[in-house]
Amino acid sequence: MIDRATERFDRLTAKQSAATNHPRPVPPPSSAFKLEEFYITIDSRDRDRTRWPSSSQFQVRVQPEDNYTGALLSRSYKNVKLLEVISVSFPNTNHVLDQMYLYLTFPEIDGVFDATNAAGTRAMAKLTPTSLIGSYVHVRFAADERYPKKRFYGKGARLDRLTPEFRTIDGNLFDFGTDTSPPTLCNPRVQTSITLRIVAQTPLAN
Repeated sequence: MIDRATERFDRLTAKQSAATNHPRPVPPPSSAFKLEEFYITIDSRDRDRTRWPSSSQFQVRVQPEDNYTGALLSRSYKNVKLLEVISVSFPNTNHVLDQMYLYLTFPEIDGVFDATNAAGTRAMAKLTPTSLIGSYVHVRFAADERYPKKRFYGKGARLDRLTPEFRTIDGNLFDFGTDTSPPTLCNPRVQTSITLRIVAQTPLAN
C-alpha cells in the first residue's frame, strides 16, 4: 500500500518540476510613452464673432464636431503635462498702454499666481509690453526669465477647449474696440493672438 503522504509529496514535486520546465509566459510590459511638445497659435480672427463679438474673450474648441464654425484646433491634446505662454499680441487701442499691465486668463485652467487681487489669482500670465510694432503691442516672454506655465500632475490634463480672456487688474475684460459682424471681414486693428507651448505624454510608435 502506497503511503498517502508520500503520494502527495510526489505530486507536488511533479507540479513544481513542470512549472520550472514550462514557466508561465511573462506579460508584455505596459506601453511606453514619450514626452512630445507642440506649439499652437490662437488668433481672434478665427473666432465665432456672432457668439464672441469681442477679441478680448473668445473660445477655441479642440477637435470639435464637423459643423463647428469658430476657432478650432484640429488635433486632440490629452495627457498634457505642461502648458506655457510663449508670446501674446494685442492692439494698441483705447489707451491700453495706460494700463500698468493686463492679465491673460483661461477659465479652464487654474491661475498660477498667489496675488493680492482676485483677478491675479485666476491669471495664467501677467502681460507687460516688451515691444510696440505698428499698431500692435507685443509681449514676448524670455526663456531665461521662465515662461508663465501650468504643470499638470498624475495622468495630466485633457484640453477640450481654451477660452482666452484679457482682463484688467480689477478683473474686467479690456475693450480693444468694436469688431465687425459676419459675413463682413473682421477688423484687423482690434485682433489678439497668443502662442502656447504644450508638452503631452504620447505613446511610442511600435
